[in-house]
Amino acid sequence: MRAAMRTLEQGVMHARRVSQGQVELVRIALTSSAAFHPLATTAIRAFRESHPGISIELSEINAAEIIEMMSNGQIDTAILRKPIDTPAELRFELLAQERMLLVLPLGHALIGKRAVPLDALAGEPFIFVRQPGAPGMYADFIRTCEARGFTPRVVDEVPRMVTAINLVAACGGVTLVPALMQRYPAGDRALLPRRGR
Repeated sequence: MRAAMRTLEQGVMHARRVSQGQVELVRIALTSSAAFHPLATTAIRAFRESHPGISIELSEINAAEIIEMMSNGQIDTAILRKPIDTPAELRFELLAQERMLLVLPLGHALIGKRAVPLDALAGEPFIFVRQPGAPGMYADFIRTCEARGFTPRVVDEVPRMVTAINLVAACGGVTLVPALMQRYPAGDRALLPRRGR
């Protein structure tokens, strides 16, 4: 929480420099999955309470857009999952770590397993967030699979993680999401831990 507040404070410092001491607005961006994390709402609420005279403008965009907009000075601070690009002019703070969950459609053969070994996913049809929207998280997974001797078969790429979850239920593919996304209503899909070995 302190790290998140410090990150928001840095956004205020940047805005203050840009507007020569007349801060009236802080522009904060979130990825859709980061918006699910209680850290984001807690930090924004705490910032609002400690800086009541500053307006907050929130945007929900993907990680690649966040990096580009921060580099261009269009937003002041952001909370995102994992950037693939970390430009030197931006400062990144690790606020939390989460395990990944495998999202499966109901009736899938892997449902009922306590954890799913990576090799069991070799033939699965994956639905991922479109590149470059969330490249860091999925790039890490693809690299891990390739190190184990297979490349995930990506059958669809979508703009948002919530869309990927819904398509798993509708089309029968699989996807990976951060554990906190299990707060999203389950409906007709199951979320399972994925084992690395």
